[in-house]
Amino acid sequence: MITAYKFLEDKIDVGTEIAATEDHRKHLDRDKRNTEDLIRKSSKRGELRARAIFVFENRAVADDLLDQTHGKYLYEVQVDREDVLHRGDLRIYDEIHTALKNNDPTDRLLKDFWDGVQRPDARIELAVSKVRIGPLLVDADH
Repeated sequence: MITAYKFLEDKIDVGTEIAATEDHRKHLDRDKRNTEDLIRKSSKRGELRARAIFVFENRAVADDLLDQTHGKYLYEVQVDREDVLHRGDLRIYDEIHTALKNNDPTDRLLKDFWDGVQRPDARIELAVSKVRIGPLLVDADH
């Protein structure tokens, strides 16, 4: 089992298993949707992202993104290793986003993203098929 961190819109009971119910793409702004579309089209594995739950591998990364991420409750979650669809560095995702906006080449960045390359001070995101909810860590209502 892998311990990870997930933002959710609703309070959920510890022990509940959840799987993706919708494509996260709809929560992205237009520019990020373009980035997401490019990433998906760049690999045969790309469409897995449409059926994935995204979690952070490191609590500090989740804490840093607290006010920038969809969801107001931060949970610790458990992930079976076999449920990991992709492990990628959000720093490279952001580099792809910037390159796309600047009409710069993206081929090498896309390869790095799908190959699981990590930048210094990586911000690792796991795309997973399901998670088991653990303790509530941050309640944005309080």
